[in-house]
Amino acid sequence: MKVLGIRNSNAGIRYSIIEGDNINGCKCLNLNNDNRILLPKGYNDIDLVKWYKSEIDLLIDKIQPDFIAVKHNENTQSDKYSSLKIVMFMDSIVTLEAAEKNVPFVSYNYNQIGTNSSTVLKDAEQHFGKSDNYWKKEFADSLMVAYKIIQNGI
Repeated sequence: MKVLGIRNSNAGIRYSIIEGDNINGCKCLNLNNDNRILLPKGYNDIDLVKWYKSEIDLLIDKIQPDFIAVKHNENTQSDKYSSLKIVMFMDSIVTLEAAEKNVPFVSYNYNQIGTNSSTVLKDAEQHFGKSDNYWKKEFADSLMVAYKIIQNGI
């Protein structure tokens, strides 16, 4: 099984490609390769949404995942809405693209994947090793949400 793990942020898209199963194990196919797409600067919301849809469409077509998993944003305080608005759009677009391409989809929070923001880097490194390429919490989020799908044997 091949799982595309995604973690959106207002800086861009972090993604992982996990392949394997819960019996024989799994590995990250892009641990030290491309794992981020930066948001372009200067776009208004509408143009950014169109750009994002195109990027997700290309990513899904390139990877051909059996499953898509998103680590959704958990900061939903109303005073942060302006910085979260684009991330909510991005998460929604992934859901729509998965549905249009008939790829099973799930969205999880930290509690559901068995980690948290202070331990996710350590947890991801334990399962996959440490990336030499932009080793950040958002990439670890994408790894752990994809790993959850493998663990569940979906």
